[in-house]
Amino acid sequence: MKDESYSEASWDRFLLQQACGLGGFFTVLILTRLWTSFTSTRFLKRRHKSKIDTYFCLVDILFSTGSMFSFIASTDIRVYNIGLTVVEGVFAVFYLAAMMRRLWLRNFDYGVAITFSNFFDSYSVAVILYQIFSGMPTFLTPLFARSMAALIRYEEMLELGLLNDWFGEVRQRLGLSALRFICITYFFACCGFCIEILGDIDINKDDSVDRIFVSVNPDYEQTVLKQLYYVVVTLSTVGYGDICPETPEGKMFTVFYALVGIVFVFAALSPLVDALMFVKDLLLKPITPKEPTAEDCDDGSFDIDDLRKGGNWTFKYCAALAGPGLIFVLGLMIGFFVMDYDLVDGVYRSMITMTTIEIGRAHV
Repeated sequence: MKDESYSEASWDRFLLQQACGLGGFFTVLILTRLWTSFTSTRFLKRRHKSKIDTYFCLVDILFSTGSMFSFIASTDIRVYNIGLTVVEGVFAVFYLAAMMRRLWLRNFDYGVAITFSNFFDSYSVAVILYQIFSGMPTFLTPLFARSMAALIRYEEMLELGLLNDWFGEVRQRLGLSALRFICITYFFACCGFCIEILGDIDINKDDSVDRIFVSVNPDYEQTVLKQLYYVVVTLSTVGYGDICPETPEGKMFTVFYALVGIVFVFAALSPLVDALMFVKDLLLKPITPKEPTAEDCDDGSFDIDDLRKGGNWTFKYCAALAGPGLIFVLGLMIGFFVMDYDLVDGVYRSMITMTTIEIGRAHV
């Protein structure tokens, strides 16, 4: 670990960076508010150019993904890197252009400036400017928030129907579900990583000997990947227990995203659950019994006891086990081909994961 990384990972620099990002957003709000208040053309609406908007959305998603990987690279280096800052500077130029186009399409209306899309663009540009000109940069740049911007851009493409020529509605919705899960878990993982890192470092300066003493928690060497694993395990309510927050800040943040994130994650996964149910129906179609009709009964009514006695119990058992069975087989395959588990460990891990059983401090 380099000495300068300890001074960079401080709450002072991180909060100053946040203040600059929020300041950039509020500056845009003030300017657009003044524009809409003092111009007579504030209600003009320019038409969307679908092809241009498509390119902007696609490039925005691509650059936002680049910002996500740039944050991972900076956390691996653990020190301010000029090369990564140059790359982010290029991204900032596009984010600024995308924001200006969005405002221009609505004649710089205040209602557009206050949207989440405009917030993430103005926030990102201000943060990158801080990194370049402040003289107090930090490797903990909050540009991982671009994951949410990519999600918003994809949803904009769906609303405008810009993907209808390439993908059907079902594939678009499944893609949105997968992207929501990825972006939300990545965002929470990066937030938790920053909070743990900032909370783990304690810098004390002794003026008598003109030296700085740094105490570091052993958990300081964690990575974004470990935090991502911890977030997925937590939000899925599995709770292996092999990774736990060590700082008060990290524990309070876990309480927050456990309450908020679980709702978002399960809502995002609902289309994928529908897809699994569709696969289950296809597998059970050969043994699905034919539903009785009123013509099958002499008096035109149904007797519930007769239906229970004549029920197809093979189908009922298969229907009950098909969904969990698909999830179990999927987990087993991941254990074999990704985690390199043997048969016993693969079956064991897949089962406790599928049933969300708390197994304490077992190591996966």
